[in-house]
Amino acid sequence: MGEEVQITAYLADFLSDEAADGLEKDILEIKEVEGATYISKEDALKYLGEIFSGQGDVLEGLSKNPLPASFEVKLKKRFRTPEDVALVAKKIERMNGVDDVVFAREWLSRFYEVQKIVKVAGIIIGVVLSVAVIAIIAITIKLTLYAKRDEIDIMKLVGGTNSFIKIPMIFEGMMQGFLGSVIAVGALFLTYRYFMEHYYKDVGLFFGGIEVNFFDPEIIIYFFIFGISLGLFGSIISFGRMLKT
Repeated sequence: MGEEVQITAYLADFLSDEAADGLEKDILEIKEVEGATYISKEDALKYLGEIFSGQGDVLEGLSKNPLPASFEVKLKKRFRTPEDVALVAKKIERMNGVDDVVFAREWLSRFYEVQKIVKVAGIIIGVVLSVAVIAIIAITIKLTLYAKRDEIDIMKLVGGTNSFIKIPMIFEGMMQGFLGSVIAVGALFLTYRYFMEHYYKDVGLFFGGIEVNFFDPEIIIYFFIFGISLGLFGSIISFGRMLKT
């Protein structure tokens, strides 16, 4: 969420195409701006017609196009806080040819407050789950060591070092962590797809039309690395006393 946060700048009717091109360049020069899309009066009316496509001839009575041309301004990812959005909106509002600037101020503030709460809750849940994963892997490795204690004793008698015994167990723990993270990502993706297909249409207005995306590939890779790290840590802490006895 937050990928589609936009500012809409409505243009004055007297603005020529050349002036609109110059205004677009001025908007793109703002450091916080990632891109700007020009929406002509005709495109705006066409889009409105699509919205009311099931309402009969609602727009046929119009003698002329009442909609203004506009720019849909998208901000760079790091500048999508309510404060930055408001600052950019003021900059655009002061430009010649801009009649009005609109963005969901109150909704955006609520959105980021909810996002902060979700992040804190995510951290807490993540810590609890991480501890649980480490404990499960550590216990699993200990049970494996206990079940193979006779084999381990024989290995030691014939000169097997602790490192020789540990390495397979470490790889086993890392594999368990990786598989656990794969299952977790898969479950999250299925939940996301189910939500988007069955519920997003009903609650989409609450999100202000913002597209709800799944995790970026980079985040998923980090998630896998984190799972492997948990498996590594869990397997390492399980050895200690087991190999000394």
